[in-house]
This record gives sequence, structure tokens and C-alpha cells, in this order.
Amino acid sequence: NGVSFRLEELLKNTRERLILISPYLKVNERIKQSLQELDRLKIDIRLVFRDNELSPSEQRWLADLPTIRTSYHQHLHAKCYMNENEAIVTSMNLYEFSQVNNCEMGIHVAREQEPELYQSIYEEAMSLLRNSNEIRITVAEVPRASEKGPKKDGKAKGGFCIRCRTELKLNPMVPYCKDCYAK
Repeated sequence: NGVSFRLEELLKNTRERLILISPYLKVNERIKQSLQELDRLKIDIRLVFRDNELSPSEQRWLADLPTIRTSYHQHLHAKCYMNENEAIVTSMNLYEFSQVNNCEMGIHVAREQEPELYQSIYEEAMSLLRNSNEIRITVAEVPRASEKGPKKDGKAKGGFCIRCRTELKLNPMVPYCKDCYAK
């Protein structure tokens, strides 16, 4: 509970920048509300995570927050949350289940009281940011099968993208449309 409390306080006290580093991402409603408020205030928010299987609701939520810059780091295991004045280095993922059910531990570092330690944490966080790939979360509604793709009787005149079901020239060697292939 202490780590979750400190994280919420850190978010409330953010005025300039926020860095959130967590391999897994499924944010609880209180944290989402805090991040939405920071987004409205145009705070520089950086989010680094590893798990590339975000739920559709997480994808939609992130896509609606333009100031959050997301990055992917394949080997990320660190958990660190920091703003311009304080940092939390912890075992707790930014994952709803972890915040509610797990026994977690972490340290809180105030920049004013431990400037060298805070600076060291900041430099490591920036290194993780530099070594991660920035990604843009986009969400597009996929049309229903009745709107695109093969006919209901199963006799399609051509082919279709196996991901979004856009009609294509029938070619088993090219199963994706250009947009889905690029993704």
C-alpha cells in the first residue's frame, strides 16, 4: 500500500515532467485519472514498458492522451517512477493487479534530500529512454465481417487481409493489406 500511495502522491506533485518505467501496463482507475489530468496540463510524460500486448481498452486510453510518449524496451525489467523532484524505485509494476494484490517494496528518493542519488536514478532512467524504441499507440476500429471480407456464403470473388479483412486480390503469398503489413 505504501508504494501505491507514494506513486499517487508523486503524480499529484508533478509539475514539469513524469517518467514511468514498468515492464507491464494495466493502470488502475485512480492512476488513469491522475495521468489524464497531467495530460490536460501538457506535462511531459514518458512511459516505457516491455509487454507489447496491451489490452484494447489500454490502447484506446493511451491513444487519447497526446502528451504521453510511449516507448518499448524488449528487455525491460526495471520499475521506476519519477518526476522533477522525487523518484520511486520499486518492485511494483504499473499493473492494477500488482498495485492491489502483491506485497511490494521500494524506496522513495527526494531530490532535495538526496541530490546525488536522485541524479543517478534520473540518468539511468534517461539511459533506458534512449535505448528504447518510441512507439505511437493508434487504435482503429476494425469493420465487422459482414462489412468487409469474404461473402457469407464463403464464395469470395477475391482475397482479403487476414488481419483487418480489407478486400485484396487473391494471393496466398500476400495475406496482408499494405497498412497491416507495415504494422
